[in-house]
Amino acid sequence: MNPVNDFNIDTNQQIRARKYAGIQRRLFLAELVLGLLFLFALLWSGVAIRLRDMLPASQYFATTLFFTIMSAAYSVLSFPLVYYRGLALPRHYGLSKENFRDWLGTQTKEGLLGWILGVIAILAIYALLIYLPDWWWLAATVFTALLSALISFIAPWFIMPLFFKAEPLPGGELRQRLESLAARANFSTAGIFTIDWSKKGETANAMFLGMGRSRRIILTDTLLKKYTPDEMETVLAHELGHYRLGHIGRLLVLQSGLALIVFALTHLVLIHLAAIDGPFRLYGTSDAAGMPLLAATLLIFSLLVSPFLMAFSRHIESRADEYSVKLTGNPTAFAQALIRLHDQNLAEAEPGRWVEVFFYDHPPLVRRLARLRRMS
Repeated sequence: MNPVNDFNIDTNQQIRARKYAGIQRRLFLAELVLGLLFLFALLWSGVAIRLRDMLPASQYFATTLFFTIMSAAYSVLSFPLVYYRGLALPRHYGLSKENFRDWLGTQTKEGLLGWILGVIAILAIYALLIYLPDWWWLAATVFTALLSALISFIAPWFIMPLFFKAEPLPGGELRQRLESLAARANFSTAGIFTIDWSKKGETANAMFLGMGRSRRIILTDTLLKKYTPDEMETVLAHELGHYRLGHIGRLLVLQSGLALIVFALTHLVLIHLAAIDGPFRLYGTSDAAGMPLLAATLLIFSLLVSPFLMAFSRHIESRADEYSVKLTGNPTAFAQALIRLHDQNLAEAEPGRWVEVFFYDHPPLVRRLARLRRMS
């Protein structure tokens, strides 16, 4: 008998998962519409022009202040949606254990981190708009790729500790098995760590974090508590597959290519809409008052290219599934781990096709199990 055929998906959990995912998608779309309305309201109402005229003459100081005020205003406006989507709803479905104070503390740290990175990015883009007005879009692509690589490299040392306490995985049979697995995949790592994910919620995951010397394997404590060594081994083998098959580099190349398209299209829009005789009465593409136009255009084009990124991501996830089975020879444990992860994380097993195209960076569970069935 085919071993994968023995597994059954919990239908009751799937009813809850579909309802939860549907609400989350509607909230995401509501936030998206709210954000676009907010940005275009700043432009059409003339508020952006008046705000720019009130700021200091220094281009970079004014740009920083404009970005800060715009970000703070939207944070206040979107707070009810963010609260319901990020805390109230997950708590209602048993996925989050945070209280309001802890959640607000996390949001504050995320907001400050996002503000720092946002200021760096917006200052760099406006500097390029000033000094390379015809080619800023090409330079911005290179800059964002380098910034993403830098963030990935420093994440284990400076970013993750802001949110989680990481500890080396204790010695024992599990550690020996996982280290042996990494060695079979010729994967060198700074170590295997576990993070205290359970203080925030009930979901589980495993991941790689960092690049080069900072690269490490991360397991949530919720994974360690509820999964068998065989299951954890297959989950880690899936992650190792991304490394051995060169998925990380290929994904970075695709992301850079899509970013190039997004920046190039944004450049064409700015030339027409941010001109002095354009509809928004801006001084040009480097006018700080045009920041809402820049943000809205980048957001719209990013959404339009996201299905291509999602499709590639689903492709490499399938290849990593195959690698896990080849490395461990245990499709039964891997299938069981996938089912348990979907149940625990309340993920849909069989979403609609359009939902998959726009929202899923992993293949649906039913298709992953079907592939495992064929492989075994």
